[in-house]
Amino acid sequence: MSTVSVRARWEDLPLEVRAAVQARLGSSVVEVVYPEGGFTQGLAVRVTCADGREVFLKAVDLAARMASHYQAEAAVGKHLPAAVAPRLVWSLETSNWIVNAFESVRGREPELRPGSADLNGVLDVVGVLEQELTPCPVPGVGPVGETLSSLAGHWARLAAAGAGAPGPRHGGFGWRSWTTPIGW
Repeated sequence: MSTVSVRARWEDLPLEVRAAVQARLGSSVVEVVYPEGGFTQGLAVRVTCADGREVFLKAVDLAARMASHYQAEAAVGKHLPAAVAPRLVWSLETSNWIVNAFESVRGREPELRPGSADLNGVLDVVGVLEQELTPCPVPGVGPVGETLSSLAGHWARLAAAGAGAPGPRHGGFGWRSWTTPIGW
């Protein structure tokens, strides 16, 4: 079961953001398609331009909690090989919004249940990720082992502290210290 957010719509973007996007595209948007799925409340749409081009857009207000993720996606996306992800066409920050434009790729989420016909394809993609991302193509990012090794011991400390132990966030260092309450 996947969790799906209620996403922003193209019409929800401020007029000046939509105008800046269309100026950057060099063509007006004539069709907007909202794909299923997703985990954030930001905009995620496939747009068709008057000149016939299709682009996948992701956008969020810079005041949103997830804005830094969109900025990181733009920073990393420009270094990823085509075998790993759709190409980042451009990123734009305007009127307190970030908009990332990617090449449009049609597809669907894979079915991951045991016995699914999609599982072999998913494993093939994992193999491609290993080949294409070793070494990491993003400047300044070390091997994943180095990054993850900084987490060593954190889970043991969390378990030892227990859910009710005092801490900096939400009253505890336990599971509450690394979760965010829902209800925003």
